[in-house]
Amino acid sequence: MHWKKSISFIFLIFFLAGCNVMSGDTEEKRLRLVESTNVVTLDSVLATDTSSINVLNNVGEGLMRLGADHQPTYGLAEKVKVSDDGLEYTFYLRENAKWSDGESVHASDFEYAWEKAINPQTNAKNARIFFDIKNAQAYHKGEVKVEEVGIKVENDQVLKVTLEQPAPHFQSMLTLPIFQPQRKEIVEKYGDEYGSNSIEVYSGPFMIMSMDAQKMILKKNEYYWDFDTVNIDQVEILTIKNTEKGIQAYQSGEVDATKLDQEFIDAFKGSPGYLRVDMARVQYVLLNQKNEFLANKHIKRAVTLALNRDQIVNEILKDGSEPAGSIVPPSISGVDNQTYREMAGGKELITFNIKEAQKEFKLGLEELQLTEAPEDIQLLGYDDSRRYVSIEIKKQLRDVLGFTVLLNSPISGEKHKLTDRHEFDMTVTRWRGDYDDAMNYLQAWTKSNRLNHISFANTEYDSLLQKAKQATSKKERIKHLIAAEKLLISSPEGQAIVPLYYINESYLQNPDVVNFYRHPFGPDYSLKWVDKKVKS
Repeated sequence: MHWKKSISFIFLIFFLAGCNVMSGDTEEKRLRLVESTNVVTLDSVLATDTSSINVLNNVGEGLMRLGADHQPTYGLAEKVKVSDDGLEYTFYLRENAKWSDGESVHASDFEYAWEKAINPQTNAKNARIFFDIKNAQAYHKGEVKVEEVGIKVENDQVLKVTLEQPAPHFQSMLTLPIFQPQRKEIVEKYGDEYGSNSIEVYSGPFMIMSMDAQKMILKKNEYYWDFDTVNIDQVEILTIKNTEKGIQAYQSGEVDATKLDQEFIDAFKGSPGYLRVDMARVQYVLLNQKNEFLANKHIKRAVTLALNRDQIVNEILKDGSEPAGSIVPPSISGVDNQTYREMAGGKELITFNIKEAQKEFKLGLEELQLTEAPEDIQLLGYDDSRRYVSIEIKKQLRDVLGFTVLLNSPISGEKHKLTDRHEFDMTVTRWRGDYDDAMNYLQAWTKSNRLNHISFANTEYDSLLQKAKQATSKKERIKHLIAAEKLLISSPEGQAIVPLYYINESYLQNPDVVNFYRHPFGPDYSLKWVDKKVKS
């Protein structure tokens, strides 16, 4: 019977320890989260992957950050003055804005990081996001010197930024980690290795204590200007690539939150920890316009009309995503408390229509002098749970149009490489909103944009976006963006992008965790305000 006494003794120890954790005033509050991938880099200028951006959003801070309402709120800046013409922004840094080693954050730290981002030698993938700043694009192209860029340090606490044209979304953009400051001497100390591990000093609510392939530990930053607002003392971020293992970790109490995918949604809907989050993301199919068959206006329209998005969302995904007949999600803002979609008429631009799809497909075949579709058209898809979406697209195109595509689902890294090199016929991909503005979803499809992987070229489309950039009022700007989206999605000249669904996500989250703000665009979440109820 000794084993029974041992178990009782162990239970008593855990019970007493538990009482101490729940009632002790000095016990640290810990939050444990799951990321499905490892951080790629902690260099805020180079980071593009979700995990890196999420961590940087919480260990770093720029002039602005996303608030509880997903709108820009002051970060290291305490105020900003905007000129009457909307071209000059003067940011005033907080006197108590400090790095995690106690050194003050200076305006020159922003100047250094931003100029590094647009330096062509840096090869930052997201350098384009700075191009609203005067001469930023020209410097990136090597046409002007860095001194001519509209980023000027007035003194240690004042940064003046001049834009090419008014950009209502500029302050929203500043919430992205790529706009965070960097300390020149620290960056130069590590050289090419900067960001490959801990970055030594941090400007945000937390700082990294340790990191490896399995786990990253964050600790509250004692020098953070808003230290008293931060409730959590330590955050553990576990890398768990398998959804089922993440769920098991949640159910066993090892983590406070984990993501669900479509295989597990039904099992947890209605449970106390189930959480559905609306995202400003859209999934779509790209049709490579270098492919003669897919470039035909009738074939493009046929493919667009042949897909039953309700079936994809309700029978395949089951994760709260919504059918998309446009490219700008419903959560993106417009003007005067209206969303962009409301200003666009409140309706989707294209819908499922079998008869019209079959009619257009027949016209396309006749125009191309074909009796049937080519047999070698490949659909590039994902190698994860989203592969079921590609399978359903293949089935629907075959059943509605008699158009059989070949599925190719390489690993994620290879898929990105093929897409970047434009080596595909059709590809299932998504756009993750960087900031709260419709332009973010539309500007990639201009002829000169490096993200225009489908070689879409339309002078009217490019002109409409340019008119939007030069518009003197927000309503006029939105009007041009709405016209551009219609041309891209539903006109014979466009339709090289086939919307599928607006991505929403589902999670399991400990009900004791409060003020955990998950954002529809930009970084996935902010931990500055999160708290964890302590049970008595």
